[in-house]
Amino acid sequence: MHGTLVTALILISCLVSYPTFLCQAQTPSTTQTSTSRAAVDKIDIRVSRETTHFLEPVNPDGTIDYVTAINALFSKGVTKDNNAAVLILGAFGPSIVDERDRTKTFELLGMKPLPPKGEYFVSLEQYVRTQTEGSSADALEKAKDDLESAVEMLWSAERFPTIAAWIRANKGPIALFLAASKRTRHYLPCLRSPYAGGSPGLRLFDELREITKAAVARALLKCESAEIKGAWADLMAVQRLAHLLGHGPVGTEPIVGLALAYEAVRARNALACSGKLSAVQSKQCLKELISLPPLPDLCDGYDLGRRTWDLELIMSFARKGPQVLEEAPRDEAGGQPPSARFSTDEWRAISESIDWNEVLRLYNRWWDRLVASFKEQAKKPSSDVLAKFERELLVLVDITQERFLATREADLEDVTYSSWIRCLVKGSRNAPDQRAVLTRDIGNLLVTLLFPGFRTGMKTQNHVQMYREIGLVVMALAGHKAANGTYPQTLDSLTPKYLRKIPPDLFVDKPLKYQRRGEGYVLYSVGPNMKDDGGKDSDDDDDEGTKGYDDIAVRCEP
Repeated sequence: MHGTLVTALILISCLVSYPTFLCQAQTPSTTQTSTSRAAVDKIDIRVSRETTHFLEPVNPDGTIDYVTAINALFSKGVTKDNNAAVLILGAFGPSIVDERDRTKTFELLGMKPLPPKGEYFVSLEQYVRTQTEGSSADALEKAKDDLESAVEMLWSAERFPTIAAWIRANKGPIALFLAASKRTRHYLPCLRSPYAGGSPGLRLFDELREITKAAVARALLKCESAEIKGAWADLMAVQRLAHLLGHGPVGTEPIVGLALAYEAVRARNALACSGKLSAVQSKQCLKELISLPPLPDLCDGYDLGRRTWDLELIMSFARKGPQVLEEAPRDEAGGQPPSARFSTDEWRAISESIDWNEVLRLYNRWWDRLVASFKEQAKKPSSDVLAKFERELLVLVDITQERFLATREADLEDVTYSSWIRCLVKGSRNAPDQRAVLTRDIGNLLVTLLFPGFRTGMKTQNHVQMYREIGLVVMALAGHKAANGTYPQTLDSLTPKYLRKIPPDLFVDKPLKYQRRGEGYVLYSVGPNMKDDGGKDSDDDDDEGTKGYDDIAVRCEP
């Protein structure tokens, strides 16, 4: 399987969505300083789609109240009874919501506050530590390895006793989590910018992946015991949750959806290759898979969520200065060096000399181009449209760095955003139109700082989408074998009885590769490198990945 690569892609996609250094800079310990108050009481912002993106509500200082706007958008039509988040919170308990936001979150969701202690999900690490005497490092490492095996193969409690016991200990939370799949909406309030740690969805990422693995492992355990109906119901519940959780106000939700979808597909493929499904069961399973809606679109999440919070950060930057972007260096006594940040008067003078409407327009123009490029690349993964966009963005990075280096002080050792901006201000002073030059330079700086790691996200989305398409063929092959006693020699034998048409390889727009091997087969896409590696993926590569194998493959070896 290719679990190593996909897991890495999903984790990287989530991490690069909101730059860690900015999220850390916005924590309460940083923002609750005397310098965090606004230097500019009101900025001259002309509300429009080209500048603020959202049109209302408008704060007294002229900025948009993005928190209210985006929560209103995603909470529309959501009730306590149709919201999957209510049950998911019940599975994890109140600790996954920032303590500052718990009362308001429960109020907005129309639910009673959850007690601190209850029958909540216990992570594998917590479980192993409570069950192991003395050092538990080796036991935990083995349990993690066993879990990775238990989510991609049929297994027994005798083979992985720790995983089986952990699943039993989490029976209630897993049931509640899967029950959430029957809800029609998912909305978890975001009460402050994700840059300020205001998103429980971001904090839930690891927990959601682990409880999903617990549910998937339980399903494959049921399969081994011939509880096919219950196992399939669990796997389809995970798939429905992937679609539900793939939408939300933060922008990273589609990554969560892709992660859950990947686990569901991998487990379904294991079931299909096991020979446990009858011809009738295979046909019914395939029918359900074909009827599934498309996977969550990462571009839509970025465009609505990530763009929104970036614009909010830019407006905060306009009023408060670069301290919203960085954790300023401290002297030995722990205080702020006098030169680390702008004084209130300094930043007011600089901010008033910048055309913030043009900064916002510039930023949105880059976003509009990113969205257009992303959607074009999604339609044709083999194109180089995103690579071209990235090259242009790197040119902007070089230009911004050159502007900084041209005026950099010789004795300036520690580069902070404050010092960077001082250099840009200095460089604009002799320009014929200082306001236009400084506006352009500040806008370019913000673009280079804030833009997401979009190519990794696209790679993740394409990878999971291709894997899901392959999963349809895998289930059709299972049906053919159940009916005929053997796998077909070619995929053409699957149409039209099982599939109207065989999905193409998304990366090269050619047929998928299919080879019979012994009593089984290997089915694969050539992957993002568009090179036929013979069905070899990242798990077949060396530790350094020097071979570059990235085929997206399913090997069925009865």
